[in-house]
Amino acid sequence: MVDIAAEVKASPQWSWKRVAAELSELGVGDVDEKSFWEESHAGAAVAILKSRFEAEVARARTVFAAEKRLFLDIDGVLNRTQSASHVRLDPDLVRKLRNICVRAGNVKIVLSTFWREFDAYLVFVLGRLGVPAPVVGRTPGNPTDPDYDRGIPRAREISACLRSSSCPPGVPYVIIDDRSV
Repeated sequence: MVDIAAEVKASPQWSWKRVAAELSELGVGDVDEKSFWEESHAGAAVAILKSRFEAEVARARTVFAAEKRLFLDIDGVLNRTQSASHVRLDPDLVRKLRNICVRAGNVKIVLSTFWREFDAYLVFVLGRLGVPAPVVGRTPGNPTDPDYDRGIPRAREISACLRSSSCPPGVPYVIIDDRSV
């Protein structure tokens, strides 16, 4: 069995002065070093550690639960081609996307790919392959327009999407693309 009080006493980061200051802030009052150890104030240090740990866990849960956006390209990201005549997905790359979504929590996908107009099909396929994040939209622009690659760069499309009503203000986001954005 681990003696937490002894660990706290041995830890340079949890000196009695630091714990006494924390206890004073909590309204326990002044504590000198001798009474700190004799009167089991080490238990209070443990309580402080526990409350800080619980606060960090709560903060992590809040971050995990917060809505996030993932702007997703397909070619060169979920397959190993720069262009294709049809939607093609490599299972190992889709697994990586799934892991990202699971680890990040509460991710919503916005398609920023040439294939964005096939969103219903991509929703179906990504769902069948176990990607837990819903597809909630797509960036503006018509990638089938012959002038598309000479037109609005993808970064500006994503910026327009972030300013739209479909994306809550201040939502954290990440862009996964094989091109510089």
